[in-house]
Amino acid sequence: MRINIYLHFPSGIETFFETQETALKSLKDFQMIVDLADCEKDAGLFCCKSDKDKFIEDIQTLEDLLGNIGVYDFETIINYLFWENGVKVVEENEIVTNSHYLTYNPSNDCVNKEIPLVFKAAAQRCAGDRKHVIVNVFGLYIAPNPVPIIINEARKNVRLEKVSVVTNFKELDIWLQHNRLKRNFNKKDKRHIEYSGDFRFMGKKTEEHKAPLLGGLGGIENAAKLLLGALGDKRVNEDLMNYDYDKKAYILYEYEND
Repeated sequence: MRINIYLHFPSGIETFFETQETALKSLKDFQMIVDLADCEKDAGLFCCKSDKDKFIEDIQTLEDLLGNIGVYDFETIINYLFWENGVKVVEENEIVTNSHYLTYNPSNDCVNKEIPLVFKAAAQRCAGDRKHVIVNVFGLYIAPNPVPIIINEARKNVRLEKVSVVTNFKELDIWLQHNRLKRNFNKKDKRHIEYSGDFRFMGKKTEEHKAPLLGGLGGIENAAKLLLGALGDKRVNEDLMNYDYDKKAYILYEYEND
């Protein structure tokens, strides 16, 4: 995996969710983010078990106060979501215990020793060309972005890691656009250019005729731009799709890297 995405489950959410409506909205946003992360090619999803378990307990307490959040209980929803999206649950004993982790806030020259466990897991795995990002939907841990994490390994080797943080669907989408492997639109393929080429050619996988590209020759640059933010579902295939608001039509990108 080239990208590691860590899900932060905070404690104290009963003070964050004021109503059933705000709780439901945040949890729906969280589900959309998990689905987006899971659809990303070469990305892995992680969370810490103890954080997840405590979060579920807090949700259950919250539901005792506000009533059920949604149709099903949250534990059922989150467990199914994790199973469906293949989230890797990190056990607490997998975090290096002989290292000390601190976060540093340069704005007030302050060091924070109370660092969430999932932040430690992310910092510990920072290596090579992998990209790391923490999903902090509920925003209960405030820190600079990226988060500077000081790791003192057995009080000998001190190193600094910087881990990016996103707080909503749009931020994660933008982060992925800047950190995933670069996508290159095939500008040499003339089969789908309006007023040019032969539309009798079939798609490589769909075995259907190529549809003309809206905008003709001038639509190539627009299609290349839309490719950067296109989404797909790697569980189905590696093709991508985006919506062109100007043309009011969807554009499908066939995976051509075989």
